[in-house]
Amino acid sequence: MESGRELRPRRGKWKYLFRAVDKHGRLIAFMQSDRRNTNAAYRVLLKVIKAMSLYPPSSIKTDKLASYAKAILRLQNEGFLSKGVEHRTSKYLNNTRSGNC
Repeated sequence: MESGRELRPRRGKWKYLFRAVDKHGRLIAFMQSDRRNTNAAYRVLLKVIKAMSLYPPSSIKTDKLASYAKAILRLQNEGFLSKGVEHRTSKYLNNTRSGNC
C-alpha cells in the first residue's frame, strides 16, 4: 500500500488530499483534510485498514511526513495494524502530477 498527498482547492479553500493505492496502482481510499498532521494521517490509514480488512497490508509506503510514523505506531498500539508491518518512506510520493499536465 502506498499513501500520498497533495494540496487541492475545494470550495474556495485549500485542502490536503490524502490517497492510498495498492501495489497495482488501484485506489483504495482517499480523504480530504484541512491539516496535514498525525490525526489526519491516522484517520486516512484507519480508513484504508478497514477497506482492506480481508487483505491487511504487509508494508506501507508513504512520503517522509513524520506524522505517518506516529499514526502507524498508534494504529499498532491500538491493535488495528500488525506490529510486523514495514513502514517505508520516499520523498517523491507527493509528486503525483509530474509529467501528466
